[in-house]
Amino acid sequence: MPLLRFDLIEGRDKASLKKLLEVVHTVVVEVFDVPQRDRYQIVHEHPAAYMIIEDTGLGLNRTNNLVVLLNIRRRLDHLNRRILFCSNIHRFIRVSKHHSLLVPLMTITCVRPA
Repeated sequence: MPLLRFDLIEGRDKASLKKLLEVVHTVVVEVFDVPQRDRYQIVHEHPAAYMIIEDTGLGLNRTNNLVVLLNIRRRLDHLNRRILFCSNIHRFIRVSKHHSLLVPLMTITCVRPA
């Protein structure tokens, strides 16, 4: 059950935001075989001046439709990370060709008390 945090530039309409959240949840359900109601998504909207996401030599043109999707979950093996990333990219591009997507992964380690 990943916790997904979406950082967006404010101004999206509710229908496109709902579609974005649905697409990403569908990917998580399919890739990780989690129950449909195992859903943890938090949306943060920011003024454009508060999100500075620049090109890092990849030749990308950023727009105000930028989505930073932080995936916080327990440690994944390398293959699962690639599958999640590729699935998100593929579905995201199909939904809207004018978005740019940045997906940092944050893993946590669960430590049980002795």
